[in-house]
Amino acid sequence: MILLLSILLLSRPCMAQDQDVVLDTGPVLVTIPIQRTGNKYDAKFIGNQLLQYLQKMIAQKYPSSLKAIYKVVPSYAVTDIRVVETMDRRVYADLEIYTRLRGVGFHKDSLLRMYSATGSGESENAAIQKAANAILSPGGPANKIMGVMDSLFRERYDVHGAATLASLKKLPLTTLKECDNVIGELVYFDHYPSMAVQATAFRNELLKKRSEIFCATELPALKIKIESTVYNLNETVDKLLSVSPEASCSGELLKLAQLIGKQQMEKQASAPEQLTLLISVHQDHNVNLWRESRY
Repeated sequence: MILLLSILLLSRPCMAQDQDVVLDTGPVLVTIPIQRTGNKYDAKFIGNQLLQYLQKMIAQKYPSSLKAIYKVVPSYAVTDIRVVETMDRRVYADLEIYTRLRGVGFHKDSLLRMYSATGSGESENAAIQKAANAILSPGGPANKIMGVMDSLFRERYDVHGAATLASLKKLPLTTLKECDNVIGELVYFDHYPSMAVQATAFRNELLKKRSEIFCATELPALKIKIESTVYNLNETVDKLLSVSPEASCSGELLKLAQLIGKQQMEKQASAPEQLTLLISVHQDHNVNLWRESRY
């Protein structure tokens, strides 16, 4: 009777749960796998699946600039392994999966969600995999992390968008990387009509500032490489195309672009389409075409 009761208790269906975890105020790095008291079994294969799952799901909705401002850190813990020996051996595993959205750089907040499930199988790995499938399946609880991110972004870029934009404007923005990080973040304002116009105006100002920083810090060394023909064609053209036709070095940049075209002709090699666009943009000072091509 006691054995039967134990089997019934352990044979619950594999139900995944979604739980809030208390928010903290600072970034906390969680490694894969998470090492903490209660991790009964090292299942690195789940860590790899979780990372791939999140990367794919996030890439479908959010632009690549997300990684410059937020880091999604997944982790897991197998909190219990139970074995029932009857006519057949049955293993039960309790699995907890965590996803942390951690601010990088300017944003220091950290948001954590936990999803749990119990799985069963003929082995430890099979039981853990069953629990993971319940959490990560289409429509499963882990999909709710997207709703959590949507809610956070709505608060930051819509409800409190004016305050967020004002804070971004106060940043020093004296290097290309600093400018690129903010330009990437401004993309998120575009989803909210109340802030899109203001964010676009600031982005245009920042693009001009970034272009002038490039003229002063990057162009001299790039010019030497182009003139010596020691450079990566596509990478160099892409760097030059990041400069606005309104920049003070636009004329010099056009000459370098034309020189690259001449070098390609001498090599009897075809010029990339981006080079044709680069020359056209700076020849005609076509700011709108340049913005469309870049952002």
